[in-house]
Formats: sequence, structure tokens, C-alpha cells
Amino acid sequence: MKKAFKYGFPRVLRGGGFNPLNIDGLQLYLNKNTNVNSKLALSLNGSTDAVNIDSVLTPLASTTTGFWEVVYTPTNLAGVVQYILTFSDTLGTDVLFIYQESTGRIKVRSLKANVPQWRLETDNSVLTNNVPVKIGVKKTATNVVVYIDDVEVPQSYTDTTDLTFWFDSSTVDNGRISALNYNSLGDVGFLAGTIQNVKIWSDDTQTTLVASYLFNDANSPYKDYANSYDGSSIGTPTSVIGTQTETTEPLDEVFSWIDQSPNSFVFSQNTLTRQPQLASDGNSIDFDGTDDSLENGTANVFSGDSSGIVFFSGYNTGNTQRILSSSDNAGANDWIGFSVVSNKIGVSSVIGGVANFVQADTILGVGSFFYASIQSNGSSWSFTVNGVADTFTVGAGSNTGDWFGSVANRDSLELGFVKRSTPLYGDAEINKLIYSNDHTIDTSPILTFLSNPDN
Repeated sequence: MKKAFKYGFPRVLRGGGFNPLNIDGLQLYLNKNTNVNSKLALSLNGSTDAVNIDSVLTPLASTTTGFWEVVYTPTNLAGVVQYILTFSDTLGTDVLFIYQESTGRIKVRSLKANVPQWRLETDNSVLTNNVPVKIGVKKTATNVVVYIDDVEVPQSYTDTTDLTFWFDSSTVDNGRISALNYNSLGDVGFLAGTIQNVKIWSDDTQTTLVASYLFNDANSPYKDYANSYDGSSIGTPTSVIGTQTETTEPLDEVFSWIDQSPNSFVFSQNTLTRQPQLASDGNSIDFDGTDDSLENGTANVFSGDSSGIVFFSGYNTGNTQRILSSSDNAGANDWIGFSVVSNKIGVSSVIGGVANFVQADTILGVGSFFYASIQSNGSSWSFTVNGVADTFTVGAGSNTGDWFGSVANRDSLELGFVKRSTPLYGDAEINKLIYSNDHTIDTSPILTFLSNPDN
């Protein structure tokens, strides 16, 4: 169920405060505000504001191809050249950068020892003040391509000395968003406007995401959500609501979903073709049931938990959905998973090859929104569907109440699939997910996803 999403839509958690739902004494705040509660952007003043991304130089040092992408809204095109994304030599003239002219054209250029290796520029203006645009630059082994809103626009080379040249790790010593620092000039050419969704891949096929600066957390605006190559501020950029409304983006992949509890578990997927996508509501994650997945590689997490509760909400796709699972990645004999099968929520435990499977009896309507909980008191499972306690049916084994602590040899936590040696994928559309190891009292959840996945 792949759905389109306009990636600048402000995904504010609905309700403005909280909407408590009490399930057997555990109060879950479904709409509780968080630090990452909207699609933010970074506002740059055009004179002193930029972002230092020196930290990403190491993983880029050996690259010979790449793909760079940024969502940018200019506010002052007149006057001077402004730099969007640059890598350069602080003391010398080796540079690789994307920049804009006052005419609104985009240029990409590479120099070594001040000798142009190649320069590519759009034939026409592609920028307008206060109009957001997505800029992409692809470098293959022998070519460079500029994309505007995912379309290869008319463009021409003005230098073609060496189209194989890309990243010279022997001299390049700094990276910048919104400035250029080279040839002992310091930071110059600052950008005026807002910027968001800066993504850097180490290949031209967008398979390996090296860094992703989303600027969507006002408390940690320079965080790299891909590999923790965090940036830092130059000047005083400010966080603002993003203005991107571009409509040609057909799909928006989700590469990570960050737990909003104090544990901050990160579930991620760096392979582009296996990344789930944002659903059309802008808040839910849509897994395709074929190979989409998000994973946290924390070995045997929750191993001390003999009871607890999992709450989740989403849209019933009508197909098998894998919600939250934890498994032995090398085998198929030890795993636990929460699912929707044949339009009913259920829980599976496999311990030493012995399987148990129990489902709630309520049938969910295909395409309908639902919220449900599965909990264990340590000896049996119980279920609620849409706030009502439900009866259940044992489909295999018995109602053992097995919980994470009962299942040995687990290697990871998984969303949208059960990893195992032979993975089980699900066509899930997950809106919210909360886990606690205490099913009897109002307590702080250990795992909390309240919408706003990172894309």
C-alpha cells in the first residue's frame, strides 16, 4: 500500500495536548506533545548563518560517485552568489559545491588546485524567492546530473576537463551547508532562506545513505539521523516551520523512526529500496509487505520483562501486518511478534521451535482506523480493540502469556517484519506504538512512537 505524501506537510501531533486512554491502569497519552512535533526547517540569514558538517568528511573520503539532495526556499536571490552545499580546502582551492546565481540558476562545480574539473549549470532559472524547491545532484562515474523537484531539467556543461573527478580526500578538510570555506577566506557566500531535508548518499543509486540533516528537532537541529555525523551551528540559524509544498514528489521513504521515550531507541533502514514510506495522512508509516522494514539492532532488549503491554494504532490494510517483533536473526525457532492476521490482532511466541498464536475475536474493517492493545500478566495474554476488552481464540499452542523475557537468543527489535533467518514481512500501516513492561499501573512507557517518522 504505497501512498503519496507531500514531504513538507507540517506533521503536528493532533489534539494540542493529550488524549489519555486507560488500558488496565496504563495511561497512554496518544497525542502528547514532543520535541519533534512538526516538520521544521532551518532559517538562514544570508550573512552569518551556516552549518558545519566536517563530521561527514570521513565516510565521503573514498567515494567516487554520490547523490546529494536538499529542500531549499530562497528569500533573497538578488545580488551575490550563495552556496548551498560545499566541501572544500580551508587553505587551498580544491572545492566541490552546489551554489545559486542571482539569476536563479543552479550550478555544480569542481575545482582542483584552482583548475576546473567540471562545471554544470541549469540552462534557465529554477529558483524563485519564497518558493520551495528540491534540488538533487547525481554524480555517476562519468557524468553529473541536476534534478529540480525530481525532474532532470535542461542543463549544460561549461567545463569538462575530468568528469570522473569527485571527492579529493587528500585536500578537502571542511563541509558546509549554506557557506563556502576555502583559500583562507573563511566562511563566505552565506545562503538566505530556509533549508531542510539535506541528504547525502555515497553512491549515485541512493542505496547507502551517509548523512541526513532534517533540521526537524528544535532541541537538536543539527542531528544526523542516518549515522550520527552530527553538524554544528555557525552563527545563529533558527528553527521555523518548513514551507515545502512541492507536489511532484510521488513517494517519501522513511529511513528511521526514533523512540520518543527517554531510551531513544532508533529503528532504521539504510537500503533505499527497503525503506517504508509515509502514508497519505503524513503521520503513519506504510510497509509494503514485500521487503520494507525498520530495525533496532539492540541485542535481546527487554530481556528482563516477563509481562507488559503493547499498544498500537493504524489502518487495517486487509493483509497480514507485522507490527513489533523481536527475533533470533540466525534461526526461526525463537521469536515474539505482534500482528494483524485475517483482520484480527494477535500475538505469536516461538520458543525453542514451539509455537503459540492467540488472536482477539473482533474483526477489523478493511481500510478502517483502529487502536488496540495486547498485554501479558506473565501467565496469559489479553486484548483490547478500540478501547473495549475482547475475547480471544487460540490458533496454535496455548495462551501462555509469553513475553520478551521468555524468548532467548533474540538479536533485534523489528518494525514491519520479523527478521528471523527467513524474514516474515507485513503490509502494515502503523500510526502509533507504545510499549511498557508494566501492565498494571500508570507508568512511563519504555518505547514510544507518536507519529512523526523521519524521512
